[in-house]
Amino acid sequence: MRIVLLASAALAYSAIRAGRYEAIDISLTGLLAGCAALAFWVRRQGRLKVPPCPPWIRWPLLMVCGYAVFQLVPLPLWLLDQISPARAGTVRAANAVLAVPVGWAPLNLVPAAGLQHVIVIASCVALVFLVRELAWEHGPWPLVAPVIVIGLAEAIFGIVQSYYLGPGEARGTWSNRNHFANFEAMCLPFAVAYSISIWQKVSSGKTNKRPVLRIWGGFCIAVILLAAVIQSLSRMGFTAAILSIAVLAAFLTAVNLHEWRHTLHHKALTVTSAFLCVLVAAFLLAPPELIARFGKVEFSDGINTQDRLLLWHESLALLSAYPAFGTGLGAYESGFLTYKVTFPLVRDAFAHNDYLQYLIELGVVGFFLAAVSALAILWRTARLAIRQRGEERILAMACLGAFAALLLHSTVDFSLYIPANVLLLAWLAGIACSLASPVGFAEVIYTRASLSEGASRAASALGGPLGTIRARASKPDSRERQPSDNRTAKINQ
Repeated sequence: MRIVLLASAALAYSAIRAGRYEAIDISLTGLLAGCAALAFWVRRQGRLKVPPCPPWIRWPLLMVCGYAVFQLVPLPLWLLDQISPARAGTVRAANAVLAVPVGWAPLNLVPAAGLQHVIVIASCVALVFLVRELAWEHGPWPLVAPVIVIGLAEAIFGIVQSYYLGPGEARGTWSNRNHFANFEAMCLPFAVAYSISIWQKVSSGKTNKRPVLRIWGGFCIAVILLAAVIQSLSRMGFTAAILSIAVLAAFLTAVNLHEWRHTLHHKALTVTSAFLCVLVAAFLLAPPELIARFGKVEFSDGINTQDRLLLWHESLALLSAYPAFGTGLGAYESGFLTYKVTFPLVRDAFAHNDYLQYLIELGVVGFFLAAVSALAILWRTARLAIRQRGEERILAMACLGAFAALLLHSTVDFSLYIPANVLLLAWLAGIACSLASPVGFAEVIYTRASLSEGASRAASALGGPLGTIRARASKPDSRERQPSDNRTAKINQ
């Protein structure tokens, strides 16, 4: 559990410094995440060996990290002419005034900013694999606990801010209330999922450890998280929070109504009803100030709808200049100065649309790799939410709700450029990847331990009835035991 705490420290530090993020903060966050990963894999000898991450998830993630590094590698001008003519043109324009002409240059227009993004991406990829391994060893809920605790602490701080400073000032340690609301919206479905999981255990008679207090405790945490989102008066944050709960409710309702006929018509009706119920309940809880903001033209802290559309339209010219390999991560502001027409004295460090900005900075090649990795995780999580049973199904639904909240919010903001939010996304992706596969078999290799002990550890790591079945199936026959230090148990689902 020490490694879990060390990894949680990276997530907590990123949340605390979310409003004042500088290069030193990015380096410290990456250092904490790297130390946690290094400590885990150094002490991996004698631990429970889990099945490897599916290659269609593992390789795209590693390729995205490698692609970000590739954008920082100096290339000769003749090669830049072939793959990025606009970038080669900027280098030649600089050579006209430089005392010593430059013959090599990276694809990234601002390598220093790109290096910071590489650290964040590498930390996120390491967290995905680390959280997945830790969740197999300790179970998923110990990895969900830091998400709920950090979200609860930030929510309480935000509510106190709104009490003393007035409505709309709830932003926790964030400088932007929209990013704070999005962070809370991603944590919200896990508090609800915890209560639902305990409720299901009570219904099946699997627990009697003060279930009422635990159920109500989870729902109270969810109410506090939702109240913090509401007090921030963030319209998109509020919408994202509603969507996260609606996705959880829709999946939960659609897969558990066994008495309904399994037709597309009835499932669509069930999902729509669940979504409408959550939407109506949320708007009944929303204060008048938040409802009034939905009728205003202002889109986000001084930027109205028309300005946002103009910004997106002018950014397309930058995309056409760097179509294949992009301007480089963190180079949007520098590259956009040439193509900016409206408000020339206003700095635009972000396009206020994560998809557009990542397409500009990564290019078609890098954006394709990132999209493949994201779609692979989403597809696998959705399959688990439909096919799995028990806790794994509930957690998969909660992950889908959190992903939906971030994906929606990223259409009108730059949440994926806030390290705290993107690290939380990586943490939740690791939890989603740790859930058991619905098909095939898993190989659990336990080193320097008896086979029965390895099976029991596997059962405790997997948790729930699924782990019990796997442990039961792994009991060896006494006549087949071999005197060896290293043993391998194949555990069929």
